[in-house]
Amino acid sequence: MFVTIINDCSDANALGRLSTRAAAWLNCPVTTMPVVNEYEAAGCLIDALDAAGNAPGWILCNVAPRNEQTSGTNGPPFVQVECKDGPFVVTTVNTLGLLPKVGIRSCYPIDVARTLQQLVYAQVIDDHERLQIESSQFRSFDFLPLLVAEFESVGFHGGPPQEIEPWTEEVVWYVDCFGNLKTTLTTEDVVGLSDRRYRQYLGHLPVYPRLCDVPEGELAVVIGSSGLANTRFLEIVVKGGSAAARLGLKVGDLLAVHEAGGEYARVGANQVHE
Repeated sequence: MFVTIINDCSDANALGRLSTRAAAWLNCPVTTMPVVNEYEAAGCLIDALDAAGNAPGWILCNVAPRNEQTSGTNGPPFVQVECKDGPFVVTTVNTLGLLPKVGIRSCYPIDVARTLQQLVYAQVIDDHERLQIESSQFRSFDFLPLLVAEFESVGFHGGPPQEIEPWTEEVVWYVDCFGNLKTTLTTEDVVGLSDRRYRQYLGHLPVYPRLCDVPEGELAVVIGSSGLANTRFLEIVVKGGSAAARLGLKVGDLLAVHEAGGEYARVGANQVHE
């Protein structure tokens, strides 16, 4: 049994509180993956599933941008992701967009209010605690560990499965410590694409199966290590350098690069250069 926490509350205080509570309540190893936004969270969620394999455990993912309106609700809704094997996944709906690329296409909504009411009926919490948790500004601390701890007796309370809507734009979802750009494109996305369509995403960049195959200093595309099972995300790299610095790309940027005057530059995703 394990718990992996993916959260945009990524300062030392928040991650320390989250991991301490999860370890204390669930008596198992806890790993934290700090993220900045839903793009990083979506990719990290898939990587956590890949790392766990079929092992039993929980992946708890929460991204709640402070500047987004949520129609009067207390943050983005939670869902439980429908996985055939391996860990349970509870996450906010804004992190689901990459899952269809790895074959995960449905999720179950979690009704926080109904779940908390059921915990009151089960005498796990009282009404005062229910109201406090329901209005908490730190739901991943107050609600998610409680849900996991009492799952066997209470379960999820939501509704029928919902189809996950895939993201339609291809973007950078992570910049690693070497400046490699993890993209939302996979090998399956580029197989069969016309040369014109392929250049729309990745310009005239050569493709290599591994980083070690890239000549020193060359800007190229490789099949990355991130992904699930046989589906792996493509990465833009510079052998011995930083693709992020070379291209000026960051997490969330649309993929579309071309060679101009001997240098690579980002252009609008709707533009294609012959």
